Amino acid sequence: MVNDKRKKLILNILIGIVFLFGVFKFYTTFSLEDGYKFESVVYGIEGEYIENISPYTDVHLFYQYFDLENCSIEVVDSYNHEITSGYVFNGSKTILYDDNHQVLHTYVNVIKGDYASDGVIDNRDFEKIGKCMIQECELNEYEKRSLDLDLDLDVHINDLVLLDKSVSLGYVDLSIKEDYLILQSEEQGRLLVDVTPSYGVNQNVIWSSSDDQIVTVDNAGRVTGHQEGEAKVIATTMDGTLSAQATIKVDNTIQLASYEGIGYVGGNDVVVDIKLIDYEGVTCFSSSEEVASCEISGKQLVMKAKQQGSAKIVVSSPLYGDATYRLDTYSVYLNVMPKYLCTTPNNIHYITVSGFHSGELSFEASDVNIIKNSYMDVMDGRKMLRIEMGSKQGRATLKVQEANGNASNEVTVDVYKLAIPQIGSVAKVGEEVTTTISGDHFGRLSCVSEDSSKALCRIEGNQLIVTPLALGNVTIRVYNQFDYQGSFYDCGEAQFLVVIQEES
Repeated sequence: MVNDKRKKLILNILIGIVFLFGVFKFYTTFSLEDGYKFESVVYGIEGEYIENISPYTDVHLFYQYFDLENCSIEVVDSYNHEITSGYVFNGSKTILYDDNHQVLHTYVNVIKGDYASDGVIDNRDFEKIGKCMIQECELNEYEKRSLDLDLDLDVHINDLVLLDKSVSLGYVDLSIKEDYLILQSEEQGRLLVDVTPSYGVNQNVIWSSSDDQIVTVDNAGRVTGHQEGEAKVIATTMDGTLSAQATIKVDNTIQLASYEGIGYVGGNDVVVDIKLIDYEGVTCFSSSEEVASCEISGKQLVMKAKQQGSAKIVVSSPLYGDATYRLDTYSVYLNVMPKYLCTTPNNIHYITVSGFHSGELSFEASDVNIIKNSYMDVMDGRKMLRIEMGSKQGRATLKVQEANGNASNEVTVDVYKLAIPQIGSVAKVGEEVTTTISGDHFGRLSCVSEDSSKALCRIEGNQLIVTPLALGNVTIRVYNQFDYQGSFYDCGEAQFLVVIQEES
């Protein structure tokens, strides 16, 4: 009964609502005062809150997702009673202790959509959220964070629609962030997954190894290398519908953090980490001492540029062989990142300019109506290039040049404004729906139907044409892409909702 009411409520509000369905994740490392470390690459730690916690997270698994030094944690309920089994639930607390068991900090745990505060997402949450919205109830801060699924700092009906959609569709995509990893024997690494949707379903996965003699993995994604060889580590969603895998190679020869790089005459030393089981007797040799010198400092290779050129730096171990690093050296260098920028009219972007140069920088825009102004500015304590866009749409280039003309870089900017003025339409099966895509600077337009069994779509010029196939509701996504040096880059998106009510 509750499920039918929920579906009826959602159908009544579908017209005129644009779905926002994506992955909202941030990865945070938070360090306390000297002597303590409390960090996580899975959860977001922000102020008084720990976020990105998946529903259906067992409290013992929750502990494994943190890295601790000289401190410990405890999960408690609203009465400060320790939770020793079951799921971590919305509004529970994580207490951080020092090694003398003195409280350092208390955090509130936030699980998206878990309004019933039981650690799962089910009809109880939909019923309680629906009543809360109708009655306009007061929400505390952690409840607001839990229910704000579209991250617009507000709680409204669209958040309920998003939660329903994630539960109805289930798992959409699963990927491992780093699909290739080199370890040495008894070295540990960490694999992270992206699960879409990032709320409503269980984002914890089942981990397994194809060969435990080579590499093992625990249920929090920590892998440990054993004997030399190569094995697969597989992540599988809890319902077994999706899986992804990473290749883990156990190799005890010398491993460098990188194998090539750039150094600058008069600049900082180039420092590269060396990974070995045993560092005894490690040495280095430069193929061109006049270009660059090297030395071993603990577990690092340290190189100094002497003059412009190129040198091969060989790192040798009497037990584990050699590794070669290529160092290219320059007297003047200028780098502007990124090289391509996609933005909207009247926007402001800060980007990085790095390098060694003997004079000030100059800036020249190919169209001052598109790129209105550019200058070096301070942002968050860092010196950055500030680019201010004008009101005109189109493509322009910004040339950044060192005053003496020794080095220059160029940024290509696409300024767009993509929209569909008519956000939705009511249609009948078999009758095409046409709507106009607005904007003055289109690239390559494409469209995707979120449910091709209900409707298909195509683009003709600046027209979106939708062909309804079956009763129901379907969101059409329109994408804009621009070609930069032979590759297409996403540059804007609009959505169109079609409600298909009856056949012709």
